[in-house]
Amino acid sequence: MTDGSDNITEFYHDGGELVICDGISIVSGGQLSDSWADQTAFNIPSFSRKVHATIKYTYIDQPNPVFVRPDGAQDCDIWVGDVAAGSTISTTVCSLILPSSHIIEAKETTASANQLTIYQNGWYFPYGM
Repeated sequence: MTDGSDNITEFYHDGGELVICDGISIVSGGQLSDSWADQTAFNIPSFSRKVHATIKYTYIDQPNPVFVRPDGAQDCDIWVGDVAAGSTISTTVCSLILPSSHIIEAKETTASANQLTIYQNGWYFPYGM
């Protein structure tokens, strides 16, 4: 992986399948909706289908559970946490399986002005590679 100047991005690898890199902002303050919406694609190698991510959701006006799923998936809702007035910012660190497009969809249960931020922390080598 390279930056805008074709310099190799700093990364850490312990010999296993996880490669940790500098956090890359994928979505910053995106609007959550009560219907599935595509998010920006993760910036990982084309051969990888698994990402290590931080998902942050910010309470604006409505308490809600937040869900993600691989782009185009059916009945594969992954609960990542709740947005609540008592905890204005909630954060979940997780690994997500991705389709070849490297895009996930996100939604909340009820329409609101709540916001979503996604950081990419790393990616995984496929098994057997």
